[in-house]
Amino acid sequence: MGNEKNKCEKYGLAITDYILGEEMDMPKEELFNHLASCESCRKDLENWRETYSVMRNKAYMEKPETKKKYQEMLARIKTSSCDTGKQLTNGVDININKEYGWHAGILWSHLGENGPTKVEEIPAKIKLDTDKARVVTGWLMGEKKVCMKQVKQDKYIYLTKEEQEKYLQVKGINIGQENRQQAEK
Repeated sequence: MGNEKNKCEKYGLAITDYILGEEMDMPKEELFNHLASCESCRKDLENWRETYSVMRNKAYMEKPETKKKYQEMLARIKTSSCDTGKQLTNGVDININKEYGWHAGILWSHLGENGPTKVEEIPAKIKLDTDKARVVTGWLMGEKKVCMKQVKQDKYIYLTKEEQEKYLQVKGINIGQENRQQAEK
């Protein structure tokens, strides 16, 4: 066991450099080959990814413009209640933010991870009924977080460039690193 740990030591710094998007002291192929056969280093890589993601998210949340948007959003959530008035005296009010906002976040994450998605496939992709999926899509459109494009007979929905960048920040992906990874494919 100790011998295996010594064997893995040289990959520790490479894993950190890789996550930070910095130059490594070894070819990427060497690191990836090692990761393919070493569960311990794969766990180390995943832990570093999670840690870096949390750190980037914390830095993002500390930005004054992000704090302001977050406070505005919280204020909207706290003050959003429905006054049924005399139109509907029976029934139970639905907390729209809880009922649909959560699913809007799931769709946002799906689009960030997978890119443009056919509108007709959204209910299956995020496991919602068609009506709720339409409301959630409309929610993101109203917030100007998504765009739509028609290609032949199909309509696609995708995150705006600004929202895609936010998604990458939240996931802890360095945008320069993302561009390099796409160029390597």
